[in-house]
Amino acid sequence: VVYKHFPLTGIHDEAMNAAVAAAAAHLQGRFWEMHDALFARQDDLGAEAIEEAAGEAGLDMERWAEDIESPDVMDTVNRDAKEAHDLGLEGTPSIFVNGMEYGEPLKYLDQVVEERLMEATDPS
Repeated sequence: VVYKHFPLTGIHDEAMNAAVAAAAAHLQGRFWEMHDALFARQDDLGAEAIEEAAGEAGLDMERWAEDIESPDVMDTVNRDAKEAHDLGLEGTPSIFVNGMEYGEPLKYLDQVVEERLMEATDPS
């Protein structure tokens, strides 16, 4: 599973800040915890809510505060967003399995992955 950031800034005013916050959390190995804490607050992603999410995710807050200002973190988010744009994606989530795009919501993701794994290991 590869997660790519695609903040929809025209739709969600704080999407870029949330994406940067999650990318910074990844540097502490706590991306999914931050992801979940942010999604639980998706109706309010102001600076205070994002900081609360970081605390809830168990981050070293001092390090995280430095990391969200890092050009490398911003570059990661921008690179992912450019890739999504270059692919012509317009929304999230966008799900690809072995280069094939699946519509969202993909209720049977586990089944699709299993089928692709079977195809990959089938000797015939």
